[in-house]
Amino acid sequence: MKRVFLVSCIFLAACSKDKSEEGWPTPSSPTPVKQTSTPEACKTFIASLPGDVVRDTVDVPEDWSDPSSPTLHIFYYGKIQLGKAPLLFVNGGPGEDSHGEYRLLNSVGAVDPLWNNASVLFFDQRGNGCSSGYPQGNSDHVLARLRFYGSSGIVADAEAIRKKLFGNQPWRVIGQSYGGWVAHRYAIQAPGGLTQVYSQANVITEDSIDRASNRIFSKQRVLEEYFKSYPQDRAALTALHAALQPTKCYPNSSATPRRCGLAAIAELTARFPFVPRWTWMHDWLSAMVKNGTVDDRAVLDFLKKTTFAALNDPSNKKTWAVDVIDFYDRNSAFFDRPTCETIYSRLRTRGETPENYLLDECMATMQYPSRPGEIDDRNARLERLAAAYGTDHLAVSMLKTSLTANPGLKFFLYSGQLDTAVPVENFGPEVQALGNLITYRNFLHSGHDGYYTEHQIAMDVLN
Repeated sequence: MKRVFLVSCIFLAACSKDKSEEGWPTPSSPTPVKQTSTPEACKTFIASLPGDVVRDTVDVPEDWSDPSSPTLHIFYYGKIQLGKAPLLFVNGGPGEDSHGEYRLLNSVGAVDPLWNNASVLFFDQRGNGCSSGYPQGNSDHVLARLRFYGSSGIVADAEAIRKKLFGNQPWRVIGQSYGGWVAHRYAIQAPGGLTQVYSQANVITEDSIDRASNRIFSKQRVLEEYFKSYPQDRAALTALHAALQPTKCYPNSSATPRRCGLAAIAELTARFPFVPRWTWMHDWLSAMVKNGTVDDRAVLDFLKKTTFAALNDPSNKKTWAVDVIDFYDRNSAFFDRPTCETIYSRLRTRGETPENYLLDECMATMQYPSRPGEIDDRNARLERLAAAYGTDHLAVSMLKTSLTANPGLKFFLYSGQLDTAVPVENFGPEVQALGNLITYRNFLHSGHDGYYTEHQIAMDVLN
C-alpha cells in the first residue's frame, strides 16, 4: 500500500533509535584548517563558526571522469556528535551558499528544538560560497565546463566528504528545493552511501512546460489562501497591475539598474512560496499602495532593499552557471516571452485566464515584446552544448530502479500545499510511479519552507 500522509490527519509518535546510529567513528578532520585565498565574506563566516564546529575542505576534480581536470576545493562544516548518525544538509539554489540555512537551523527558538545539537553537516556546493567558484564567461568551452557543476558533480563531492570523514559508513541526506533534486540524484547515483534520504520541496518532473505551468497556476490557488488572511491586498495587487505599465520605470531615468512595469514587484513572486514571508509581503503591499494609490517612493524603496541590492553584488556572477544547470541538469523552463506564451496557452486549455493573474513569473515578461537577439543567443549556446554532450536529466524510472535494487534505502518525499515554487500539483507522477517504495507527506499549511516549519520532518530526520 502506498504510504501517503496528510500531516494534519496523522498522530506523531517518537521513533525508536536506529541501530545504524551506533558506533559512529570519530571524524578524521575534527579541527579547523587554515583557509587560504578565501573571499573576505567567507573568512568572516568561517570566523563566526563556534569552536565545536568542524570545518575543512576536500579537493575534488572539476570533472569526476577526468582526474587531470582543474581541482576544486569544497568547503564543509558542521557539528558531528559522537554516537549520532550524521545528517548532510543540501541547500537550495542552484547558485546559493549554505550559510543562511546553517544560521537558521542553529538559531535558538527559530526552528523545531529537535534541530538543537543535532549532528548536521553543511557544505557549499561547487561554484558557491567558500568553495571554488564557477568558471566565468559564456564561451562554448566555459559552458561545457559548467555542466560539471550540477547535481551529478555535487553528489560526487558529497561522497568525497563522507569518505574522508567516515570511510565506508553510509549516512543520511536531506535536500531542500534544488537540494531536493540533488537528493534524488544521490539516491540514483550513489545509493550505497545512504541509509535514508529526504527530499523537501522538489520532485522529478519530466515535462518542463507542465512543471512551469503548474508553478504559475499554483500561485493563483495559494493567493486565495493568502487573501483570507489579508483581504485588502487583493485591491493592492490590482492597483499595482493598473499602475505598473510597461513605460513606468524605477528609477525614472536611464540609470541602471532599473525595473520597469510589473518587473518592479517580481520579488514578491520570488518570496511568495515561503509562508513565513507572507507578513513581509503584506507590509510592503501596505506601504506601496495607500488608499488605492501607488506610492512611487515606496516602490523604489522596495526595489532598493530587494532587487537592486542583489544586482549590485559584485560577487553575483552566476547567471550562465544557473542557466546551464537549469537546462542541462534540472530540465527547467526559462520564463522568457516565447516560453511564457506556451505556458499561458497550456493554461488556457485548462480553462484558465492567465492574463488576469495577479502574481506569477510570466506577468512582467508578457508585458513586453520578445527580445529575440538575447534569447536566441542563449538558446543557440545551450543547443550547441546539448548537441555536443546531451543532457543529464533525471527520470522517475531511474529512481524506481535504484530504490527497487536497494530495498534498505528509505526515501522520504515532502510537499507543501502552499508551496508555489515546486507546487503539490507536480508531485503526482512521482508519487504514483513509486508507490510504497517511498514515504510521501503533503503538509497542508506550509510552503517551500517545510524543512524548518514542520515538526514531522524533524521527527523523520532527527529521531
